Amino acid sequence: MTTSSTASAPRTRLRRFASVGLVVVGILMLVGLAAWLLVPSLLIPSSQVVGWKLDYGYNGPGFDPKTAQTGLVVPIEVNRPDCAPGDDSWLATPVIAYTPWAVIITMHMTDSFSESTRCVAHDRDSRLPLVGNYLSGDYFPVHLSEPLEGRALFDGSKFPPAARPYP
Repeated sequence: MTTSSTASAPRTRLRRFASVGLVVVGILMLVGLAAWLLVPSLLIPSSQVVGWKLDYGYNGPGFDPKTAQTGLVVPIEVNRPDCAPGDDSWLATPVIAYTPWAVIITMHMTDSFSESTRCVAHDRDSRLPLVGNYLSGDYFPVHLSEPLEGRALFDGSKFPPAARPYP
């Protein structure tokens, strides 16, 4: 009898270690996935990112949660600097990250526009740059490679990404 109880003890410990090992590997995989998804957004300088919100019909088609689930276009409103041209030529291609639970959209300015001095003036003593005002409400269609299918939307211009809930 003692041989069977001593034989089952190492098996129980092995099972516990295996279970803990699987949990640790799972957590590391999730952390790695999150890092992989956020790296493109983190590589964009914070001075170049552009905030956005869902468009509800201002200056373009509104966001409809029912059709958005199967559609491939998300209409958003971007915060446009008042010195930006009236079209969307100052916006770079969106960086979009997909997970099983969320879609993270990061909008940013083109390199040529953000590096220009059109939006920056200096104070009287030419010491500090003064960035122009921002206007809200410019319609921009974001083209997805796969439908939302119930996933949450996030604005990647913030860290951590800001939720953009839809009903």
